[in-house]
Amino acid sequence: MRVLPVLAGLTCAAALAAPAQCPAHPPPDAVPFHFLHPHGLAGTYHLTMTAEPSGPTVTGRLLLWVPDTLTEYYDLAFVGSGDSAAATSRSAAAPLHDRWIRAAHPQLLQGATTIRPQALGAPPEGDLTSRNPRSPGLRLDRDALIFAPRLGWRPVDGEWTRLFIVRTSPEGFWGTWQSSFDQPARTAPHGRFCAVRER
Repeated sequence: MRVLPVLAGLTCAAALAAPAQCPAHPPPDAVPFHFLHPHGLAGTYHLTMTAEPSGPTVTGRLLLWVPDTLTEYYDLAFVGSGDSAAATSRSAAAPLHDRWIRAAHPQLLQGATTIRPQALGAPPEGDLTSRNPRSPGLRLDRDALIFAPRLGWRPVDGEWTRLFIVRTSPEGFWGTWQSSFDQPARTAPHGRFCAVRER
């Protein structure tokens, strides 16, 4: 069983900061991110998200970890439709081996963060500070970190925020972020981000 590192101050609110804290371009030694080999990103970071074209910036701490083998390759079965409480009860009553299904895509990284993307106009999220392996604050889906999916490990309600990782280096990783609302007429917030590794 893996032991997660303690992230001091994880429940503290994120702070507004100047956009200059997140450089527009990664360093020269940064390389394209490959989602099949993400374990090197595990660690603690200072995360900065900036809204574009000229919106505010928010900062916070980000913790990424490699989940245990069960969590990485299996997910809890979603039991039918209809009454979610009854479905949950039926799932909880099932034998342990009947409650797990092979994940379509391995959960190679999970995470938690103090950042508050709502300050950038993003939709409300679940508990981004959660380090529960069944419902973490963030999960890696191919090349994107998804913020607090509410059901299963993929967003299903039409509103989400993702960090699309573009380039990485020993100092951190860089990319773009985007949110989606379930109201088509609403402009989707977007921008850039950087995550600088804490030493």
